[in-house]
Amino acid sequence: MTSEMLVKLLDQGVVKLDDPLSKYAPPGARVPTYQGTPIRLVNLATHTSALPREQPGGAAHRDVFVWPTREQRWNYLSKATLKSAPGSQASYSNLAFDLLADALSTAAGKPYTQLFEEQITRPLGMKDTTFTPSPDQCRRLMVAEKGASPCNNTLAAIGSGGVYSTPGDMMRWMQQFLSSDFYSRSHQADRMQTLIYQRSQLHRVIGMDVPGKADALGLGWVYMAPKNGRPGIIQKTGVVEDSLPIWQ
Repeated sequence: MTSEMLVKLLDQGVVKLDDPLSKYAPPGARVPTYQGTPIRLVNLATHTSALPREQPGGAAHRDVFVWPTREQRWNYLSKATLKSAPGSQASYSNLAFDLLADALSTAAGKPYTQLFEEQITRPLGMKDTTFTPSPDQCRRLMVAEKGASPCNNTLAAIGSGGVYSTPGDMMRWMQQFLSSDFYSRSHQADRMQTLIYQRSQLHRVIGMDVPGKADALGLGWVYMAPKNGRPGIIQKTGVVEDSLPIWQ
């Protein structure tokens, strides 16, 4: 959904894909570069930022999606160094997507939660999709085999995950990309599914082959080319936690 937000703001002229992240950094914050090569929004959205998967230093066995906060990640970034040039290799990064959400919020001059509602959930009628669950929604949270998970607000992970939703709401969201009907299909669908990096352009690919070999990378999506009679597949890589924040 963060990539969808990026595409919407691109189409509205609010941001550009090659904008450096430093353009949207908080006052006084530093964004690392590698030999003069900056981290750009496109790098955050394609997992080519050279940032780690997670911010180092989190407490062991902490609840998911509650750390680091916006202030904590920007403080970390001000002291961080890059080991490779952004755009030269792919390495899955939740931290990058949280920073992307921060940047989009700054560019639009609105809290990300407001953008999320205005641009994504309200137009689609997704009334049960949120980062800040109500007591009623917490009572409806599905319980995993290992037991119930804490029902916390997940504002800390606003770009990388932590979205509470229902199967019905997620069906509405997916249908705009899967529908063959011109009027039902999102105007941004084709742009969202545009491939940015071919695997051959990258020196190294880390953490992107979980469901199968990634042949190309798009804005948050991974593409597996047709093979042995199997059609091309656009999918999302990464790890699913023990329980998903889904309402009954």
